[in-house]
Parts: sequence; C-alpha cells; structure tokens
Amino acid sequence: MKAPTVVIVGTGDLARTICGSLAALKDVPLRVIVLGRNAGRAAEVARAAEPAGPVRVTAYPAGAGTAAHLAMAAAACRPEVVLQCASWHSPRDSAGPRSAWTALLAEAGFGITLPLQALPASLTAAALPPESAFINGCFPDAVNPVLAGLGLPVLCGVGNASTLWAQLADPGLKLVAHHIHLHRPGRAADEARAWQRAAPVPDLAARLSGLRALPRAAINERAGPPAARLVKHLLTGEVARMSVPGPLGLPGGYPVLIRGLRLELDLPSALPAPAAIAWNQRMSGLDGVTVHAHGRVTFAPHSASALARHLPGLAAGFDLDKLPAVAQQMRELRGRLRRTYEYPG
Repeated sequence: MKAPTVVIVGTGDLARTICGSLAALKDVPLRVIVLGRNAGRAAEVARAAEPAGPVRVTAYPAGAGTAAHLAMAAAACRPEVVLQCASWHSPRDSAGPRSAWTALLAEAGFGITLPLQALPASLTAAALPPESAFINGCFPDAVNPVLAGLGLPVLCGVGNASTLWAQLADPGLKLVAHHIHLHRPGRAADEARAWQRAAPVPDLAARLSGLRALPRAAINERAGPPAARLVKHLLTGEVARMSVPGPLGLPGGYPVLIRGLRLELDLPSALPAPAAIAWNQRMSGLDGVTVHAHGRVTFAPHSASALARHLPGLAAGFDLDKLPAVAQQMRELRGRLRRTYEYPG
C-alpha cells in the first residue's frame, strides 16, 4: 500500500524544523516532499531531515515559484496533507538589521505583516486538489480567517497555540490561546486560558514562562514536534485531542478533537464557541489586525497610526479581494524602509 504523502511548501526555518520532526516519526510510513521556489534549497532541507524510521524525505525536482507550478506539483504528488511554511515575511525580520522597517514592526505590531503572509498561503490553497488537507504555519491566527473569507480550504494551522500547548506537556489540557501569547501579554486579564477536567488552570503564566524566555528563533523551533504529532493523528485516523491555531478558518487557537482528516472544536463546557471566537477576535486586535466575517481586514488604532505615515490609503484597512495589491504595497514598503538604517531613537 502506498505510504501517505505530506508536501511541505517552503524552505525556511519553519519548514526545516517541521521536516525534521516528521522525519523522526518511527511508527508511521510516510513520504515527505519539500517544495520550494529554489529546488537546491529544497534539496538541502530534505537532506538535513535524516529520517530515523519508515519516513522518506525528498525534494520536488523542480522549483515551484508560481501558482501554475504549485498546481502541477500538487497534481503530481497527490498529497494527503500540505503544510504551508512559505511566507513573504520571516519572523527573523524583527531581529534583523536595525532599520525603519524593524522600527515600524516594533511600533505597529506583528499584525501588519498579515498581507505578506496571507497572499502566499492563498496561492497554495487555491492550487491544491480538493482531497488534500491544507495546514498553514504562517500566522494562522489571522491568515486562516483570510483563507476562509476567500472561500479557500484550510483545516488548521501549526505553531502558536500548538507550540504553547506542547510546552504545557499535558495531553488532557484544553488551551485557548492566540499568537500574541507566545509572549506574556501586557495585562494579566489578557493571558491565555486553559482548563483541566473542566477546571480553569490558575498558574498558566508560570507554566509558560520557560518557553517565553527563549529567543523567538528558538520558540519557532518548538513548532516541529506538535506539527508532526498533528500530521500523525490526521493520517493514522486515531482519535486525538490537542490545541491548534486557526482551526476551520477561525481566528486564534482552540482545543480540537481530531478524527482522521477532520477536526472539530473541543472547548470546555464553560466556554461556548461564540464566546471563544469573540475572545480570540479581541486578542487579534491586541496583535494589531482583525479579519472580519464580512470580508474586511482592519488594523488596530496603534497599527493604523503607524501605517498611515507610510501608506495612508491602507491605514483604514482593506477588503479581501484587494489582497494581492495590498501585499505588493507592503512588500515595496518593506524594501524602501529596509534601506533606511538611520531611524531615529
């Protein structure tokens, strides 16, 4: 019987850590294919994975830099699962050389990077065959609602809530958390929320402090094992529980029940779904960006104010059908601001 296939789109740090974690699975026959615009880099990621069991890791033989190439590769590979790890924004940008761009990110917040992350994910989602389960690892707390608003399929995300959940090392714990909770929020009232056997977990900040003390690059490396665990559950058909970001296109992260290639929310009885979604939408605002059900993206006041100095037409937000143009605007802005290294302060 043919081993199930997982395609990883991207060749950056997230792709590497997830590919390595998948290769370490010892009880799941699996074919992992790395797909990137640069076929040489894809081959490097595949070679570095070093499978330890029945997992075979290879690179797609040609680069896939356009939607047409992605569709052709997906049709050739027929993957059960596709993991999106390619983005126009890297988490390393915030820690890169000091410039007007890094200053803007620090002032406006991570949310302004949404267009740079949503466009590549939307191109991949649109290129996939309908039978492939699509998992997005690029800012899924906000990008997955964009995909859902565009009518594109997305099962869930990896990283963020799943990284936090794995840090807690308690399979029975139900965690509701957002991307912003990778770091301790400014107010205790905005902390992530967790339940154990229907009882609220009171010491969550203390239990997450070790992870939060790590450099961002090290936190990103922690995304690999829970991503591999998710893929294993999806492909083996075993019933399992964990927390993931952006399930079914929702904002933020939630506990889910996995049944084969399907999942559903698995919230505690004390938190009904509408309340959990509303809470995560509020966290999205704290992160700088909100994706609304009516198909519009808005920026938080502090983010909009920072953007207005550079792209005044974008500060009020944008409709989802303008995503390609907005992403290009943001890309051009980043290029200009990166060349400005004499930012005051």
